[in-house]
Amino acid sequence: MLPVEDVQSVIICSRRCGRTLQSGRIGEVKYLIDGVSVNDVYSGEATMEASTNSIQELQVITGTFNAEYGQAMSGIVNQITKIPEDHYNGSFSAYSGDYITSRTICFNTWAHLILTNYNLQGSFSGPVPLTNQFIKFYTSGRY
Repeated sequence: MLPVEDVQSVIICSRRCGRTLQSGRIGEVKYLIDGVSVNDVYSGEATMEASTNSIQELQVITGTFNAEYGQAMSGIVNQITKIPEDHYNGSFSAYSGDYITSRTICFNTWAHLILTNYNLQGSFSGPVPLTNQFIKFYTSGRY
């Protein structure tokens, strides 16, 4: 698991490693979750994204695209979610922190509480009881 807050952080990290989306206008990146488009029709921006702990694979596609991707001119980001397992499995992660600067941003900057930024994530998956592992579930949450 990567120590990132969201999918955009992974994409920014991949840009630093030499893999970049083609330059283009805002809204020309096609965002998909399990192959289903989640782009806003008017702005072209992603309307939702999967929680980082529920993503199995992240595909960043650059170059030329098939016609099936529509308005994708700069790149395609496909978030593939995890599949439930045959046994019960869960995870939980938490982190906290704050931003500190030596510059004066506004009056009484140091009066706020330290560790005001926090992130709690958890997931749980497995078979539904009494179904002989025929029906499985995967649930994930972030606060």
